[in-house]
Amino acid sequence: MNPIRVGFIREQIAFTTFRSDELKSSQLHDLKILDVGSGGGLLSESLARLGANVTGIDPSIENINVAKEHCKIDPLTANINYQALTVEEMASSGAKFDAVCSLEVIEHVKYPQHFVHGCLECVKPGGSLFLSTINRTAKSFLLAIASAEYLLQLVPPGTHEWNKFITPIELRMMIEKSQNPQSHNEEVHVQRMSGMVLRPPCRTSKGAGKLGSLLQWQLSENDLDVNYIVHAVKAGSS
Repeated sequence: MNPIRVGFIREQIAFTTFRSDELKSSQLHDLKILDVGSGGGLLSESLARLGANVTGIDPSIENINVAKEHCKIDPLTANINYQALTVEEMASSGAKFDAVCSLEVIEHVKYPQHFVHGCLECVKPGGSLFLSTINRTAKSFLLAIASAEYLLQLVPPGTHEWNKFITPIELRMMIEKSQNPQSHNEEVHVQRMSGMVLRPPCRTSKGAGKLGSLLQWQLSENDLDVNYIVHAVKAGSS
């Protein structure tokens, strides 16, 4: 799933920063991006390889230590700034970023509204917020919990709690509620919501027809029943 999430982030940032005509490899060049809940650094490293100046934060010192060691393997990722912090602590520091990303994290936090507010506090005027999570539907229970945790054992049982999944409408409301009502300069607008679904690859896809390529993650503008990603932009100019 990581490649399509990274592609979504790159394309949306390129569009909002008027970099769509540039090479894909340079569209994130020198932008400051915060990865909230960075874990072992999967997203942070992908963004760093595209030229972004990445800061990764995670409340787990164990995760941070693993990520720090792994990023040293590749010179393109060696300068990632990992810190053992919560997003609230980062927001309190006053640091601002061109984009803040938090993927598959919000469904695990105790107070998602506060979490969204903390993420937006770290976004510069004119900057972007990216959140991805899991919708609360019968389909998501079947695929993300019953199948992924118990049948296929892709993740440990108990990783997810269905009642903590967040619908797209709920997430949109959290984003809009987190903006500063006293300042038009801090209005936040949801630009795009896309589902992420497993589908057979198209015939032109690299590796199509090979074993292990029977299904591929793809974006869907219509199917947000399980995994989905959101892009919001804070008003103003950086």
